[in-house]
Amino acid sequence: MHKDKVKLMNVNLQKIENLIIIGKPVDAKFCINQAIENEPTYKQVLSPWYQLALITCADYPAVDTQVISRLSYDSIQYKFWLQWSEKLKKNCLFEQAAFILLILEENIGLSTIFKISLGNCFVASRNFEHAKKILEDINPLAINCFQELEQYSLLLAGCGEKTNSIKILEHLSDISPGTSSLHNNIACLSAQQIGYEHSKKTIDHCKKAINFSKSELERLSPYRNLANEYIKLGNYTAAEKLYDKCYEISGSSIFLFYKSLSVLRTTNLRKGWNLYEKRLDSMETSLYAQCKTKLWNEHEFNISNRVVCIWEQGLGDSIFCFRLLKLLDIFNVNFSLYIQPPLLRLAQSIFSEKKVIAIHQVDITKLIEQLNDEEKVMPLMSLPYFFKTKSIDLFNDQADCASLLENARVKFWRNWINSLPGYSPSCLKIGIVWKGNPQAEVGPLAGRSLSLIDLNKILRIKNCLYIPLQYGDTCYEIYKNGYEHLFPFKSVENLSSIDLIDRACLSKNLDLAITVDTSSAHYLGMIGVNTALLLHYSYDWRWGWRSNKSSYYPTVNFFKQTFNGSWNEPLSQLEKYILALRDKGQCSDFKDY
Repeated sequence: MHKDKVKLMNVNLQKIENLIIIGKPVDAKFCINQAIENEPTYKQVLSPWYQLALITCADYPAVDTQVISRLSYDSIQYKFWLQWSEKLKKNCLFEQAAFILLILEENIGLSTIFKISLGNCFVASRNFEHAKKILEDINPLAINCFQELEQYSLLLAGCGEKTNSIKILEHLSDISPGTSSLHNNIACLSAQQIGYEHSKKTIDHCKKAINFSKSELERLSPYRNLANEYIKLGNYTAAEKLYDKCYEISGSSIFLFYKSLSVLRTTNLRKGWNLYEKRLDSMETSLYAQCKTKLWNEHEFNISNRVVCIWEQGLGDSIFCFRLLKLLDIFNVNFSLYIQPPLLRLAQSIFSEKKVIAIHQVDITKLIEQLNDEEKVMPLMSLPYFFKTKSIDLFNDQADCASLLENARVKFWRNWINSLPGYSPSCLKIGIVWKGNPQAEVGPLAGRSLSLIDLNKILRIKNCLYIPLQYGDTCYEIYKNGYEHLFPFKSVENLSSIDLIDRACLSKNLDLAITVDTSSAHYLGMIGVNTALLLHYSYDWRWGWRSNKSSYYPTVNFFKQTFNGSWNEPLSQLEKYILALRDKGQCSDFKDY
């Protein structure tokens, strides 16, 4: 090939690599196609780069896996793919890294360290079934170096064997007490355990990791882990200082977003919502990082713009912002709401049906790309910032959403409750949600759920009719623990799959709803149901800080853990509350219990 062409090729490759690294694989594909169009002889050399761009875009059906497997028999190409799997991991593209490693494993085979790497990619992308298969395929006796053993321990932890993982890491830290990463990994795993002793261990190992770090960049992760643990313990000032430190070191606005979650807990709303917007500047929110020109901007926004509100987090977050959406109606802003499918009917009962559209997460990017210049995207959780929210009253001043529920459906569910075995006019009608989505039980949400056995004393209170509002199939858990006489089969069977608006209509007929910190707490609060919210020790920022009553939902009362991992005190308080409610026949003042 001519020298000038070789030089041009090097320039193109460097540009393509940079585009992929900074998260612009679509631009990289365009650059590759343009280079091949200008010089067809480049096609063979650029072929692996094109496949890499497709993988980075997560356009897996378009990937020619034969190209990867065929090229991988060449040792240089094999090394190329292994290196890129590690680069993708560093950019948190774990699913893409796993895709590459899986092709190599199936066609060429992987060394033990890369098998472990593949397993950890599966864990990070929450594909635990495949991670466990990789773990079963690894022979621990074949692990013969310090780094492999450390990574193997993390794979064990990801597959649920946290105790064994911590033992291995502690053994390694005894051998090499000055290794910062070991202490940081022990801290990470301890933070996922429940109990004061684990919090103490987390803080101790975070401090050791910081002390043994050789650079400020190496201290970044233990600083963050220590801040997260301080949040759990209510030391918000110390946590915010550490997040500031992380921002100084990294320049990443994600740490200002983490700081906002602490500030919002203390109800400093104006400052908190300003910081909360920093989530949109982070590559971790890649959905909006790649389409910033379509995002609303307070300096350029015009009232004539059509606002496209799009969900971005969980069901509870969307419900949390429904009341602020009503302000857009009041100010005659032309808007449409793209919402998670389970919330469609509930949202349509509050807003015009024409304004509410269901959309799955995978379709959001395509939607944004099709918007014109007059349409501005507003992520739903940006509404509090948009309205310069300084007071919680702004949430509570909107019209009662419960008044928008169909009276006919509310009456239908009232008659349904009255037909249940065990119903009598004098009994308390109590709805119950005892666990959240198990896949979300990580970080601050770890430990938020209970088992039915934990609620045994509550469920034994006489003259109460308990109605499961739990999502999904709960029959096995109910029958396994011998509670079928408390939950009539008819109620379990009928309620496991009803949509959220019917749950809301049913709940309006209850004397009390008991729930853990999940989306149920938000819809119950939004429609004004008397609600007992069981909060674990490191509860979510949306529930405030000191009060035992929700500021955002006036009918929601808190029953909080005072010791990490112990439900004894909040359940004891709840038992007294239910007894008083039953005996007095009316809702008692919560502060007495």
